[in-house]
Amino acid sequence: MTVRLGAQRAATEPRRVLTVDLKFTVQGGAAADKVDRAIALSREKYCSVWHSLSQDIDLVTSFELRP
Repeated sequence: MTVRLGAQRAATEPRRVLTVDLKFTVQGGAAADKVDRAIALSREKYCSVWHSLSQDIDLVTSFELRP
């Protein structure tokens, strides 16, 4: 699995982070519903980093399956 992280920052000072975009590339024949559920559980329940970020930062996740 690889993860790409992108971010958009404010154009003016303070140049804070506005949006974080995480794209997961999963290899090996995983089922799409299982990957989607794993990402959702990470975001909603298990990942303390997501919960520590400011609530006004838009966190966007997506994934791509590769055989």
